[in-house]
Amino acid sequence: PLPLIESQHLANDVLQALQGIHELKLVHSDVKPGNIVRYWSNALKRYCYTLIDFGFSFEEGCTTEDDWGCSIEYASIEMLAGNIPVSTNSESELFAHIFQTFKDDLKALWYTIIHAIQGSLPWEQFPALLAKWYKEGYKEQLIAQENQVYLTLANLYDTMDAMPEPHQAWQQWLTA
Repeated sequence: PLPLIESQHLANDVLQALQGIHELKLVHSDVKPGNIVRYWSNALKRYCYTLIDFGFSFEEGCTTEDDWGCSIEYASIEMLAGNIPVSTNSESELFAHIFQTFKDDLKALWYTIIHAIQGSLPWEQFPALLAKWYKEGYKEQLIAQENQVYLTLANLYDTMDAMPEPHQAWQQWLTA
């Protein structure tokens, strides 16, 4: 697990990267810890984070029948809802016909920050369908812990859905 301040640096750095690619009308589509590189910045005197692997990225608004998608563990609930064949864990089969948005990238960042703070995601080893069911109740589990960090993260998830510009929700969380 990363300390909270380091998790906030990770969130801020990756959010800046996502804002840049979203301004170009691109969806990264595979935000996860394995696609984030940590490096030391002498100028900032701290570790910084950068987003890599644009292999699944595409222009927002495009649909494709090619194999593209994201990692199941970090996919938003909306992406998983109703789109999982019971018999598969194949990412390319799962996401070959799903429309993704900037918000899906931001929700994948949310799961990435949970992973950073906790050291793992509770559903990482679950088959895709079980992961979807587990995720649907996960926000409530965070709230039940009555930990201020988890409460603000749970609120951030709801705020992303409510705001027309979900990047602002992240900025509010990072400055709180």
